[in-house]
Amino acid sequence: MSVAHKIYLETSTNFGASMKLDICYVIDGTGSMSSYISGAKIWIVEITKDICKKLGESGREGNVRVACVIYRSSCCSQHSRDRPDIFDFDVAENLAGRIQSVSCGGGCGSAADVIGGLRWALNLSGWRKDAVQYLIEMGDECPHGAYWNMSTSKHNVSASKIEDDKILVRSIRQRNMKFIFSTVVAGVRDRLREGFRENYNCEEKGLSLQELDFRRSNISEIGRAV
Repeated sequence: MSVAHKIYLETSTNFGASMKLDICYVIDGTGSMSSYISGAKIWIVEITKDICKKLGESGREGNVRVACVIYRSSCCSQHSRDRPDIFDFDVAENLAGRIQSVSCGGGCGSAADVIGGLRWALNLSGWRKDAVQYLIEMGDECPHGAYWNMSTSKHNVSASKIEDDKILVRSIRQRNMKFIFSTVVAGVRDRLREGFRENYNCEEKGLSLQELDFRRSNISEIGRAV
């Protein structure tokens, strides 16, 4: 089952005829993603088109709205290349044009500001309370800090910072958002995936981290779930 079909089923089951859906893509834009970013942009545009098609939308009506956060690094944020690109919610049809100029750059070794990207996404003003809400995160690195990152030597952070990061991930669960995790490099983000599960999954709410494998996707089978 494609991710688009799963999102369609979730939306139609929860909201019936209204079928309002907010999706925010949260994507690593550090230099290590340079060889993947063009494919990632195509990937999210095609997923969005497929969702609209399944919901009977052209992408202009506004029932499906899309935002995108391109995060980079938190350790060099004084440089413009390390600042996030933030595109708040708009109709689905406009996604391709809005992200067309996005490129990769900056970063601090084997870590990226994943948690910062999620924080920017959660703080967007355009989330609708009466819509099904999805966060779809994609990257090739882990956040700073040993809890999230197996490469601990260069990216240790304080225990209080790690606890703040965990609280942020738990807030995704508290807001009943659906959370999808995608990686582009095998093995590198295993610890991050487990950290997300530990702080997001909730059997009582029926919430569990969903996973997609960007590496297995191509234009003819966009969004195939692992």
